[in-house]
Amino acid sequence: MSDNVRNHEIWRKYLSGMRQRDIAECFGISQQHVSTILIEMRKSATPVAVADTVARDLAFLDTLRSEVMALWDMPAAPVTAGKDGRVVRDPETGAVVRDHSGRLAAVDRAIKLQERVSKLMGLDAALRLDVSVEAQAEATRAAEAAAERLSGQGE
Repeated sequence: MSDNVRNHEIWRKYLSGMRQRDIAECFGISQQHVSTILIEMRKSATPVAVADTVARDLAFLDTLRSEVMALWDMPAAPVTAGKDGRVVRDPETGAVVRDHSGRLAAVDRAIKLQERVSKLMGLDAALRLDVSVEAQAEATRAAEAAAERLSGQGE
């Protein structure tokens, strides 16, 4: 298998959700080498291909998010115990004890999906701020003027 074919296969497996470590095992290479190949593949992707992939991933993640939220809307199941499956009740109130673990897992998954959406959209990247000395000085003067007006000194 040529390196080009292998790299495209690595890229395809990565896009399908396979972890770098697992990909490395499939191809008998290190995880770091897989990471390097993925970086090269990202750099070689055309803007149109990247936009198509992002759009497809966003649509898929939106579908998953809808499914997860449907799980969230489901009522929590009653907790059962014993061989006969008796419903467990709160000893103080007599209310049926409910298992919310499925709903909590749905929330956790929804958060992970949103993090993935943010990453795809580039919303998780640090913002670079460039504040010049003039802009900072102007902001300081405006803040001082506002403080004077609030204190009644600027009248």
